[in-house]
Amino acid sequence: RASPNVQWLGPRSYTTLPDFLAHADVALLPLQLNSYTRNMFPMKFFEYLASGLPVVATSIPSLERFRDSVLLVPPGAQHLESAIGLALQGKGPDRSERLALARQHTYCQRTQEMLLVLNQLGILDTSGLNQQSPGDDELEADLWMFRVDLDVDYPKIGWHERVTLILGEFFVL
Repeated sequence: RASPNVQWLGPRSYTTLPDFLAHADVALLPLQLNSYTRNMFPMKFFEYLASGLPVVATSIPSLERFRDSVLLVPPGAQHLESAIGLALQGKGPDRSERLALARQHTYCQRTQEMLLVLNQLGILDTSGLNQQSPGDDELEADLWMFRVDLDVDYPKIGWHERVTLILGEFFVL
């Protein structure tokens, strides 16, 4: 059903996302609650937080721990509409709180956490690497890419799969 206030803009370059968000009042993550969304994490969540916009999202398990920084609602248009109204009135979590949470969950930060887990599991030795995110004054840094192939067994359901992770991290030279 067509709505006059909704426009399909088509594909856009990832680099233009900040320009589009600059014209928004609220960032939305409306999701259905199903077996997929119960086991996924929407990475755009942190991008929305970094924009400073109030975030209204369907409450899924992976977002529950961030409840204090966003407006999480049960699935359904009425719940989203109410939360959007609160966000537009400035009654949601504080902007500085959203930005602080975003700073704790940058791609570099999340990659470092993944590398730490892989190191702890003995899958990847990162002990010889200087793992620091480059600052504004760091001119020499390399982006190192890691490919990690894992065999994952799910004995309870009799499932086996091979998983490939591609990780990127900045290492100061």
